[in-house]
Amino acid sequence: MGRTFLSLVPACACGKSTALDVFSMSNGRRVRRITQLSLDGFMLATPAATSAGRVYLTLNQFGRCSKTGYMECPHWIAGSCRNQVQTIAPGGSEPQVAFNVAGSEKIGEVVPSPHGRQVAYQVRPCVSSTGISGMYIRNLRSGHTRAVMSSTNVCDQYGPAAWNANSTEIAFPYEPAAGRPIEMAGGFGCPEGRNYLVIATTVQGSGRRIQVPAGRGCLFEAAAFDRSGVVAAEGCAKGSPARQVAPNVGDAFLLQYSVNGHLKKRTALKRGLEQAELSTEPHTGNVLVTQDRPANEPYPEADYVWVFNGQRLRPIARYPAHDAAQVLAVAW
Repeated sequence: MGRTFLSLVPACACGKSTALDVFSMSNGRRVRRITQLSLDGFMLATPAATSAGRVYLTLNQFGRCSKTGYMECPHWIAGSCRNQVQTIAPGGSEPQVAFNVAGSEKIGEVVPSPHGRQVAYQVRPCVSSTGISGMYIRNLRSGHTRAVMSSTNVCDQYGPAAWNANSTEIAFPYEPAAGRPIEMAGGFGCPEGRNYLVIATTVQGSGRRIQVPAGRGCLFEAAAFDRSGVVAAEGCAKGSPARQVAPNVGDAFLLQYSVNGHLKKRTALKRGLEQAELSTEPHTGNVLVTQDRPANEPYPEADYVWVFNGQRLRPIARYPAHDAAQVLAVAW
């Protein structure tokens, strides 16, 4: 622990199988393979781990269509999503089922608290344009689930979450939609809204919640707690190549905030940020930073991995991506 990180390879988990590998924190080289995972129609989110090294894997399968249509689904089967969370014990290689979530819901990336007693994840209705969307915490012993933040607009987006060291707060990107779902053939669309970083207490009854807006034309992709506050990865439209204006192809930053949401430091990343992963190393408080640059854009597509110690970024490695994210590093 503390000298390695783990990743799915390829990190997109977009084939019939993917591997869970361990990499060296000092030079970025692959150390060993934990396991080869058969996806069997599931999509697999970026893994997460407790401070003791127990790995959590979130598997999703979107709803099933009642019959085939041309480029669309004429009718989705209600309650047909599949959600399963698996764990791998430290030193193990065989995943075990931790819990399932009902097919009436679709969950986002499950992130355990440092001591592994709770997990946080987004919940939204499966294939339905009505219902509750929110960021939820589940007690792993009792199975009790409660909302940290929720709304009746299924288009609102939450997560992925990050925990502080003593499990009393979480931080996550949040994007309330600029309107209700828009019905269209084969489903519904969502109007985009402004993006925020949320810092919220996990203590029931406290109600403390801070919302920090992203810059205009920018999106928060990931968050993590460091030794003095919260860091967040942000991609912006400003700086995009000519005739290509999007929040994932322009300037990119690692932003450092106090626990009260005050900006303390802005560090430039490579231009172009399609996906980011931030993960706190439990023994040092340093943050592992992964930047996945966008596909099909005028940049050399790659994943960059650094360690941020609160003052500067130390480069670990650069990985070629070849049209799919190859490494999204998680401290382990």
